[in-house]
Formats: sequence, structure tokens, C-alpha cells
Amino acid sequence: MTYQEESTIILITEAGIKPTGKDKFEGKIFNSSNFKIYILKHGNDYLYVGKTKQKIGTKFQQGFRSYKYDLANNRQAGYGGYKWIKKFINTQVSLQLFVYDFETIKEENHIEAVEAEIAYAIRKSTNKWPLWQNEIHFYNDFENFKDAKNVANELFEKTKANIKTS
Repeated sequence: MTYQEESTIILITEAGIKPTGKDKFEGKIFNSSNFKIYILKHGNDYLYVGKTKQKIGTKFQQGFRSYKYDLANNRQAGYGGYKWIKKFINTQVSLQLFVYDFETIKEENHIEAVEAEIAYAIRKSTNKWPLWQNEIHFYNDFENFKDAKNVANELFEKTKANIKTS
């Protein structure tokens, strides 16, 4: 299983979730329509592991908009947005975002298996789940997804080092 990777620092303001010093997420990985895994960290703390096929900016904007609707007691379709927004909005705290693009994965179950294995690798290494991880989809189809564990461990190792901010 091959992937491409990109990382950046993000801030959360009243205007939304944005990469530091930019108005939007730029680059092939952030804007591809392939399945992606994204991992959010603050220092050494893992906040969230997610998967999407959308552009990262679109995915984050939807989560941010749902968070704002939830604050106004106007929750849409039962979703209240990303829970980690509340802690970091308007704090000027930099968060690390790692994104991995999987052009060869075509099944959602396969990317969810990778997502679950990363969350488990974090749990196994740190003795805690990602702080705002609310659900994980596990698959026992080891024959078709046997590579998920190995790739997940590889990605987890890549995220252990913090992104350089200067």
C-alpha cells in the first residue's frame, strides 16, 4: 500500500480551521479526492485520527460549521462537529496536522481499517486513545486488510516527531 504525505500547522479561529499564515489548504495531498487519513496532534498529545475522501479544507469546514450550529442549539443531522474545536478556538495554539493520501485504496472499509489501526497504535504506545476520538470502525477481514496494521504503525512512527515550526 503506497501513500503520499503532507503536514502543516493549523490554528482555529472564529473564521474556521486554517493552516498557519494561509487562507486555505494548498497542495496536491490536501486537495485530492482520494481516501486520506489525517492525524491531529498538540505537542506529544494525539487529538484525533480521521479519514476522508474530501478535500481537507472542506472536511474541516463542515466540522467547524457543525460545531457552530451545535453551539447555537441548532445541531444538523445529529452531528455536533469536532469536539477538539472548543478547547483550541481563539487560543493561538498551534496544532500539527499530518495527512496521508492513499491513491490505491478504493474501499471505505479498507481506509477505516487503517484509521482504526492507527488509533490502536496510539493507544498501545501512549496508554490512551486520541483525546477526542469518539468512534472507531474495526474490521476483522484480515485477509483483505492485512496491510492496514503495518501501514498504520508506519504512519504512527512518522507522527511521533513534532512538525518543525521555524
